[in-house]
Amino acid sequence: GRARRGGEEVRRIRTSRSKEEEEEEVGPRLKLWVRKCSMLAAKLRKNKNAKPFLHPVDAAFIPDYFKVLAANGCLPMDLATVDRNLDQEKFKSDRDFVKAVRRVFYNAFVYNPDTEPVFKMAEAMSAEFEGLWAKYKIDRDKALALKLLPFKKKASGGSHANRPASLSSASAELPAASEQDHFAAASAKVDAAG
Repeated sequence: GRARRGGEEVRRIRTSRSKEEEEEEVGPRLKLWVRKCSMLAAKLRKNKNAKPFLHPVDAAFIPDYFKVLAANGCLPMDLATVDRNLDQEKFKSDRDFVKAVRRVFYNAFVYNPDTEPVFKMAEAMSAEFEGLWAKYKIDRDKALALKLLPFKKKASGGSHANRPASLSSASAELPAASEQDHFAAASAKVDAAG
């Protein structure tokens, strides 16, 4: 169709996919990060130091816990709540998940003196989580960068016609210069996104 903007005729370009198809495509991607974050949380729950962080703190056993957190501007968080928020899709992104997990350990650092076993357990758990998160980010960013590589069509139109040129040839170790530039730009976008 055509429309007019400021006296000029403007041609509207229709995408080949319907809005519903685009929304369906977004859904599985969202589910993928939720599944990946759930796997990270499961690994944390299996850690030998996880016990104090598995469930909400019971005020009957630690009466001043919530007062200390509130006085330090902290909100309570535990791994069960993280799991529930993942299951109920309360997190908008994997960044929200990371903030929640870090809060679990930060609360332990705020409440407990550094000589307490729970503080040391939080340090160990936090270190494990940061290692898992770093690996997740590398994998996520590589996948995103590969999606952003330009696609080249072969004249034959074979089954690999839409594969990125850097993946079309098994003997090619490095992408062509223009693909390297595009990959660098995509990587910069990914780095800026976090």
